[in-house]
Amino acid sequence: MSKGAVQVLVWADPDDGNSAILMTVGMSRVPMKVPNGQLCVARDPRVELFMYAKRSELPVVASLLCDLADYPRAQGTFVHWSHVVRIGRPLVPGASVDAVYFSFPPVESSDFSTLKWKKARIDILWVVPITEAERVLFESAGADALEELLEVEGVEVADL
Repeated sequence: MSKGAVQVLVWADPDDGNSAILMTVGMSRVPMKVPNGQLCVARDPRVELFMYAKRSELPVVASLLCDLADYPRAQGTFVHWSHVVRIGRPLVPGASVDAVYFSFPPVESSDFSTLKWKKARIDILWVVPITEAERVLFESAGADALEELLEVEGVEVADL
């Protein structure tokens, strides 16, 4: 799937035959704008999005990634690690998740979370679907509290 200059690539999850891995390509083409008064680890942040999904939900999730890739441009802002974006509707019909949290990718190598390309830094954001209650926890207690909750509960991140 693609939308404008952003494509979503999909490949099989080697650990789960019912799931797939999705990743944007092209979102990092243009740096995002960091509004005055906000902080980011990069001066001109460029990112790509990474997400797990059930195979049955691939079209909806690919479309969501395209929309999230356009969000910074449309809103005049940026997204990065430890940010939350409210979607305003269930991610898939009947789902209880209606927001996403951006985290570090769950990959053994820390080299995967930041790529260097020519003079640009490109950070990889893991898109994690969250519920309204989890979003409220994030807003009130911070990213560490949310990540601890997700880990303790053993949340299946591909299950919307």
